[in-house]
Amino acid sequence: MVQKATELGASRLVPFAAERSVVQLDGEKAAERAERWRRIAAEAARQCGRTDLPEVAVPGPLAAALAAVPAGFRTVALHGGGAPLGQLGLEGAAGVAAVIGPEGGLTEGELSACRSAGALLGGLGPRTLRAETAAIAVVALLQGLVGDIR
Repeated sequence: MVQKATELGASRLVPFAAERSVVQLDGEKAAERAERWRRIAAEAARQCGRTDLPEVAVPGPLAAALAAVPAGFRTVALHGGGAPLGQLGLEGAAGVAAVIGPEGGLTEGELSACRSAGALLGGLGPRTLRAETAAIAVVALLQGLVGDIR
């Protein structure tokens, strides 16, 4: 996911510990994993001729990830019952932060936290995608809607 998101132009990757996450990273393991992801992002950027690198944050709680969304950005939480991304009115935003849950999706509590942070609920239609596939699809779709892929 890090490699493909980098190739597609994502500017920032902020992993978070979801309630349904299988792998739980904290402390030193989280920092080590983030460093590995940074190396993957750097290699992907070189491979595709990208001159900048996306920021790859150390995994933390969802609340911290939501609080770190830059001003002017819209936040979209992916949920099975969410509206199509093209109908969310994202055009004109400085950028879009997408919250993508683990296998099994975001819990009601996590969706509530996203809504409280101003997130819109978006979806990918009737498909059930693995988390890494959903992330790649969302980055590509958002780049087509508000980014530099036309």
